[in-house]
Amino acid sequence: MVKVKLKKKGEEAEAATPSGEGKEVLDMVSGLNKMLKKVESIKGVDFEFDEIILEGVIPPYELLSKLLSGAVSAPAAAVAEEAAAPPKKKIKLEAFKLTPPVETHPGKFAEVTIGATKDEGGTRAFSLKIGGNNTSPYYRFEGNLPHRPPIAHLVFDEDPGLSKVLKEQYGDVVGDPVAWAKKLVDVYGARVIELDLNSTDPKGTNRSAEEAAQTLKDVLAAVDVPIGIVLRSGNMAKDVEVIEACAKAAKGENIFICSTSLVLPTWVGVELDDEVLQYYEIAKEYGHTIISYQPMNAQGLAWLNKTALTGKEIPLSKVMTDPGWVCVGFGSELVVTTMDTVDNKALIGDENFQPPMITAPCNAWLNRETWFALDEWGSEVERGMAFESATAASALVSGAHMLVMLDQRAIEMTEALLDKIYISKLEDVRSVMRHLPMNDCKKCGYDSCKAMAEALLKGETEVEKCEQMTPAGIRSLKRLLNPEGVKTDPAEIENWIVEV
Repeated sequence: MVKVKLKKKGEEAEAATPSGEGKEVLDMVSGLNKMLKKVESIKGVDFEFDEIILEGVIPPYELLSKLLSGAVSAPAAAVAEEAAAPPKKKIKLEAFKLTPPVETHPGKFAEVTIGATKDEGGTRAFSLKIGGNNTSPYYRFEGNLPHRPPIAHLVFDEDPGLSKVLKEQYGDVVGDPVAWAKKLVDVYGARVIELDLNSTDPKGTNRSAEEAAQTLKDVLAAVDVPIGIVLRSGNMAKDVEVIEACAKAAKGENIFICSTSLVLPTWVGVELDDEVLQYYEIAKEYGHTIISYQPMNAQGLAWLNKTALTGKEIPLSKVMTDPGWVCVGFGSELVVTTMDTVDNKALIGDENFQPPMITAPCNAWLNRETWFALDEWGSEVERGMAFESATAASALVSGAHMLVMLDQRAIEMTEALLDKIYISKLEDVRSVMRHLPMNDCKKCGYDSCKAMAEALLKGETEVEKCEQMTPAGIRSLKRLLNPEGVKTDPAEIENWIVEV
């Protein structure tokens, strides 16, 4: 039932002939009536409009009256009228070939090596290269992305007050950095370790530089992957003292060193603090890689890099930058803007912006929304993983060449994303498992997802045996198992975007 109440504005003339606006109203109501007549037979559905109020128009009283009194054509007549109408022509899309616009750039990011093998003067089982790209992230069609960004797994030298979610993963090794590093390498497959020397903070435990250096030596002896250190006490003098002791202890290992205390003074262009210059000199003397840290300040990063490259003559291959990183949704857009600037400047050839970027998505855990247990916010396990992995994804699309992460679930999700971006051939069980549902449903005929992963690597089964994977997931895993032998489906890219 349609009820109409006509409301005039003030005491305007009661003209019976519809104005232009009145005609539009008539058409609208007529169309509404036709629509309701067509659907009135749907069971359990009633349509009722209490009133239609018209303000500021001259209502078509006579025509509306006829419409609502039943003078309009019957529903059957309307259907017949539609049936008699000539069929609409089908739209035919004209075939064309899309040629993506390709832009070349005069510059590229520097290539930096972290870690050193025996042949390179160290004791690491392997070294890793980062950077070297001459195009923006993901733009494989435009240039070269030679090195997949590695993920450094974070180790603390004392308990920093981990959340319950993280303690479930590391609770048995918290407080023992050597055991923690071994677990990351042996159990979780870490290929890079970053050691956070939190205990050296003068406002906290205040361990000595010598104790920090011994901890680093013990970790180097326990694992054979590339290692870095980070200090963030806020005390420049103490950080330099610790850096010098650690640089001596790790001589030849080409560790990467970051201090969040050794930053610019108040503004760009003034003389840097002596401690910053000492940091550069120490790293250069012992052959380590420095990280210029200046949060959300592209020009500040350039100033630090220029001082290191020109003032202290540190090779470009020994410098990285850290633009600062925060949890996605908590100001990360400010860092993204900084990274966009760095990326653009590097690709046009400005050397001061060309050191590759390292970012820390693990900072997502500094926000209570990531870990705080509150029913209204849902599972803190899922929430923590989602926050850190989303933060990592936003860092990668902004040009990060290396990530520092904490939660193993988030790390696996990020590695799976990197697999798809870099089309990395899967050659071990762990890397195959991250693309399977991991619920051990046994519908594939194997007792566990791990058993199926092993069979896939041996070529003893097909990906399609997994009934719980989406078509996009199946195509993706097949290609990652055999990058050269599987033709790319154009729909695959669209599905990847949906998944991400």
